[in-house]
Amino acid sequence: MKTIRNTTQRVTTLFIIVIALFCNTASAAPPSKEGYTPVDSVMKHRQEPRWVSPVPEPVEVLRAFQKPQHRWSKGHRGVDMAADGAIRAPRSGKIIFSGKVVDRYVITIEHDDGYKSSFEPVTNAKEAGQEVSLGEIIAQVDNTVHHCTKQCIHWGVRQKIAEEWEYINPLALLQVEKPSVLLPVEDDFLA
Repeated sequence: MKTIRNTTQRVTTLFIIVIALFCNTASAAPPSKEGYTPVDSVMKHRQEPRWVSPVPEPVEVLRAFQKPQHRWSKGHRGVDMAADGAIRAPRSGKIIFSGKVVDRYVITIEHDDGYKSSFEPVTNAKEAGQEVSLGEIIAQVDNTVHHCTKQCIHWGVRQKIAEEWEYINPLALLQVEKPSVLLPVEDDFLA
């Protein structure tokens, strides 16, 4: 009797999970004639971007993010992007630092999702304490400081992981790539 009750509870729970999953995915986008959802249809249903590029697109990366092996190891803790002119807030937040570090000015934003972005070298930066909106101009590229092969801005992003702030690849936040789509497998497919 106990085994039947446990089996019934498991089947009921599984049924509820399947229905919940079906309801969540059924409204995402209509399937095509072939039985799968086209990428363009999925993209139309995505929300507006949560992060935007701080420089005009297309983005030209002069030096990519290189995660250090350890927090104290060498690496490139951000990306150098070709830029000349305005720097925009990649996400809304509050400016928590705006000042000189060694020989250049830096601006740091604490975003409303907990990440922190830093930009250097900048000039005409907004002051610490100011709130900024997504896409708002926060500073200008300082054309007197050169650390790339051409004029650029360094963009670093930190995320709190296990009570430590760690640098992550800022380009991952831009969602510049379309999602992977699995196509149906034909009957003659051999795995």
